[in-house]
Amino acid sequence: NHLAIDDSACDARLVPFTTLGMIPQELYALPDGTVRSQLVDACILRAVYSKRQLFERMVELWTDHFNIDHLNGDDRYLKTVDDRDVVRANALGTFPNLLRASAQSPAMLQITETVEAHV
Repeated sequence: NHLAIDDSACDARLVPFTTLGMIPQELYALPDGTVRSQLVDACILRAVYSKRQLFERMVELWTDHFNIDHLNGDDRYLKTVDDRDVVRANALGTFPNLLRASAQSPAMLQITETVEAHV
């Protein structure tokens, strides 16, 4: 039960990263560099300071598996939502639930639209 592990010290370090809790409409109003840098910096801080290391490793595994390029199109903004609502929410759950959430993710749907437009 990763939620039983006190990770308040790591959570406190993440407080300044306001984009992590924003919805897509709020993220679109910001410069993409801000959104991207906060996501990357939060990932590094969690890797270094989190006491929930198994959870963080699983987040890393599934992030790599369901690869979304945060430098590409709207994914610059939507990757943050995908990280929070898909990968982190399902990292220790079942694969079918994670796959279903990923397939319905706005970031993954954006990739599908981009691929279809080029075919």
